[in-house]
Amino acid sequence: MRPWFFLLLVGCAQAPTAPSTAGRGSSAGQAAPLPDAPPPSAQEEVCLTLQRAFQARLDTAAGTCTTDFDCGCYRGVAPGLGCGGITDFNSSVALAGLTTQFVQAGCAFPSDCGPSQCLAVCAAGKCAPMPIKL
Repeated sequence: MRPWFFLLLVGCAQAPTAPSTAGRGSSAGQAAPLPDAPPPSAQEEVCLTLQRAFQARLDTAAGTCTTDFDCGCYRGVAPGLGCGGITDFNSSVALAGLTTQFVQAGCAFPSDCGPSQCLAVCAAGKCAPMPIKL
């Protein structure tokens, strides 16, 4: 079982190449090229669409403020966002709506995050995490 697991990992880590028959009588014993990945399911398409919409909305978020109440938090729905972040309040509300749709569609978050506490402040006109004083 372990040799197969190792071969599977190695096979996934390397790009498929055309088998070479130079100096060999046949290609016996060579691994066949990996098949193309199956197309995404309808649910996966919904999840990918919501992730793209989330990222597009976040990319246009102003993130500006005049008071702490102008800031809000979001959960990282799109890949590369980790467990979330802080932006302007109106954008955080729009992102929360997309997050709700993401959860209702049964999509899996790209990062495994536990509960967190959002403490956003307005610092020099930009929304930022509240500094924690120990």
